[in-house]
Amino acid sequence: MDATSASAVTNGTQRTTVDVGEWNIVEGAVLVIVIVVGIFVNLFIVIAILSSRRLRRRVTDVLCCHLALVGILWCALLLPLNVTAALADGWPLHAGGSGRGLCDVHGYAQATLVHVMVWTIAILGWNKYRTITTPLRRVSTINRQRMAAILLPTWAIGITLACIPLISGSGVGHYGYGPAVVACVYEPSLTTDNTPTVASIAYSVATAAFGFLFPVGVTMHSYIRIYSIARWHRKRIAVMSAVVQVITLSVGVPMAGQGLPEISPQSGNKSPPAEDQVADPTATQCRDRKTLRNVLAFVVALVLCYAPHYTLIAIAPIVRRPSYPPYSSFSSLQFPFPVEVLSGIVVLASPAVNGFVYGVRNRAMIRSFRRFVRPPTLGDRLPRHLVSIV
Repeated sequence: MDATSASAVTNGTQRTTVDVGEWNIVEGAVLVIVIVVGIFVNLFIVIAILSSRRLRRRVTDVLCCHLALVGILWCALLLPLNVTAALADGWPLHAGGSGRGLCDVHGYAQATLVHVMVWTIAILGWNKYRTITTPLRRVSTINRQRMAAILLPTWAIGITLACIPLISGSGVGHYGYGPAVVACVYEPSLTTDNTPTVASIAYSVATAAFGFLFPVGVTMHSYIRIYSIARWHRKRIAVMSAVVQVITLSVGVPMAGQGLPEISPQSGNKSPPAEDQVADPTATQCRDRKTLRNVLAFVVALVLCYAPHYTLIAIAPIVRRPSYPPYSSFSSLQFPFPVEVLSGIVVLASPAVNGFVYGVRNRAMIRSFRRFVRPPTLGDRLPRHLVSIV
């Protein structure tokens, strides 16, 4: 009976090991695709912005370029080690004596860049909101002092939050290799009776608050306010359009060329249909839905990519460690293995997602990239030059 139980346990452990290996192979293949796509879309953003003088002068586009450069650094330098760890079924540099130190460096670099990306997205949304609400203060124009005031605090927060586990004697934990996420991640410190230390709980809460909750709150507030302002102005435009049309009909002078529907002189004093006097409700609803989709794209991408990662870090110290082998052997944060795998994949793929959300969907960047790939000929540039002279 004991031999049968031992055999069952052994078979179960081997089956779990095989499943982990299959998970790692799939994760490695996904990360290879993320590397290719992430480098391509982020290079697209960098080329589109640097090749356009107009885009280089706006803070929002410079922040997008900064986010793309961080994504390129992530995909080109850090993700190849994650892919190697996934395909080799273990940290590739663990055999040597410097394996622990290199794991600390890799975990520290990834933690820093995650914080920097989240805060860059938050500041990007805040700058869009400020540009709309205070257009006369020139908050959208760029200068070195403004960019330093924006980017230096972002990097300071990321470096500070990520370096605390590297301090010996801090008691917050350390960076260790997690087979589930095929990366060196933060692991909270535990006492002798397998309970988390107070320092690890405080660090996890501070990381979740300052690394995710606060920037997400800033991002959501900014885009909700942008959506509200867009709806308010659209209603005002619709009302003013209807008022001007009524005044035009009463005076008898058409208002052509003012962005309003032209009234034909053959209509006389006949009033147009009611649906022509006001803005088309179907078109208004379509614009509202389009604005809402754009707002949700920014917020949902931020939450889906980074919320699982920060949630696991926040509650890892207070989760009771399971004692059965499948989770305690292969889970770095002691959560179910698929949960950690999915959270690791989405946070590792976040630079590619950011590239799509902030670059591929941007029409100005698409036009700039097309001009870079196919520069306009002299015949195309001459009419524009003559118009600018006139």
